[in-house]
Parts: sequence; C-alpha cells; structure tokens
Amino acid sequence: MGMPGDDYNDGLSMPEARRRHGRKLDECDFNAPTELYNDLSSLHPMLEFFQPLGRTMLVNTHAGGWFPPHKDNPQLTRSTFRIVAFLSRATQHDAYEWEMAGQKWPITPGKAYYVDTRKTHRTHSWFNNSIHLVVNVPKTWENVIKLMSVTQNY
Repeated sequence: MGMPGDDYNDGLSMPEARRRHGRKLDECDFNAPTELYNDLSSLHPMLEFFQPLGRTMLVNTHAGGWFPPHKDNPQLTRSTFRIVAFLSRATQHDAYEWEMAGQKWPITPGKAYYVDTRKTHRTHSWFNNSIHLVVNVPKTWENVIKLMSVTQNY
C-alpha cells in the first residue's frame, strides 16, 4: 500500500515519502493499493484480513543488510500496529536475526508476527534474499480484536 498517486517504485521510507509529498505523513495515509499489491494476489488472504491497511511494503534484505536498534514509535497513542511476515527461506533463524527488547526471536518462514514497535528492535541478514512483508494496520478496536483472535502469544 502506498500513497495515492505513488508508483510501487516510489520509496516507502517515511522521511523519503515526507520529502516527496511535502508534508507530515501518518502510516494510515499510505492506503492506496499499488500495482505490486494488485499483482501479488497470493498475499491477499492475509492482507485482506485487516482492512483498510496502512503503509505496507516488501523488504528484501541481502547478506550484511541490517536495521540498527531503534523504536519506530514509542507512543502508546500511535495510529497503527505492525505485523511482519517472513516470506523466504532466507529468514530462518540461522539466516536472519530478529531481536526485540534485547531478546533474539526464532523466525519461522511463512509465519506472521505482531511487532511492538514501541520496543527497541533490530534485524540482521546473514544471507541474500531475505524477504519480509511489513504491514501497518490501523489501530481500531475491530483490528485489535482480530489480531488477538489469531495471536498465539501476547
């Protein structure tokens, strides 16, 4: 999901999108299906579980790629919550390191995880083509109930 009028090649990093659109943006502003969203119909069952969606992107991390320790939004009043699905075999625990609040989490390819972006988290890829789907879901009561109904550990 991108900004209305954006192309799937337009970067979805928040600073880049703010520069491109010349204003402050919220995760929920990215609510227009892109061509890539439409072409990836195999992801629709998961993505359509939560509607509407906010900023949603595929991230392909290669060997040595990483995101340093950070908090995306430390506020409890944030407008979205985040789901991450690890889509390639190059996300197994020996290939991709996911750390949340100082604890390394085992990753199972094909599974989706709730990410508490208020907590410090980081990633590191040891192999090429570690593909994961990052979904920002508007934090509505209905979506929180849906999340709780399919979450194993919360």
